[in-house]
Order: sequence, then structure tokens, then C-alpha cells
Amino acid sequence: KLDYEASTERAVVRGGVNWVLAATLLSFVILVICGCSLPSFSIEVLGLVGLIVESGNKFVQAETYYSVFDLATMIMDQARYINEAKDYIGLGTLASLLV
Repeated sequence: KLDYEASTERAVVRGGVNWVLAATLLSFVILVICGCSLPSFSIEVLGLVGLIVESGNKFVQAETYYSVFDLATMIMDQARYINEAKDYIGLGTLASLLV
């Protein structure tokens, strides 16, 4: 028991706690990487434009899937296209906050 500050006893963490903490941290990192790598959302083109796009693709649905990493890559591609320092800083910050 550690009832007060002047106690001579020390608290000791059980050995299994370190392994559980390490396994939890590892699974968290793996799940975050998988969640960012797998497609998170899609964009579908509808209407006449969608019909024209689908006809060019042998009537496969005009739908594009994106992951969080794909979105960050597109943001940085936009910064490279504009090619100004302020855009690299701003869009790079936005992409890093996204990931």
C-alpha cells in the first residue's frame, strides 16, 4: 500500500503490462496505416457527362476511389503544379494534417 508520500514501498508495474502496451501500440499503428491506405471515399460522375465518360470506358461506371494517402498526394501535386514556395508550405501543411 502506498498511502502517503513518505512510504518506503515502491509501486511496481507487472511484467505483462509492458507487452500489452507494446501490442496495443503496434496494432494501433497497423490499423492507422491500413485505414489510410485503403480507399476511404469515391467520386462518381453522374448525368450526361457521366454517360459520356462511361461510354468511353465500355460502360464501366465512372467512379474513382481514393484513399487518404491518394488525397495527400493530389494536394502535393497541386503544390508542384503551382510551383511557388507559399503554396508548398500551405498545401504541404494541409496534406500533413490530413495524414
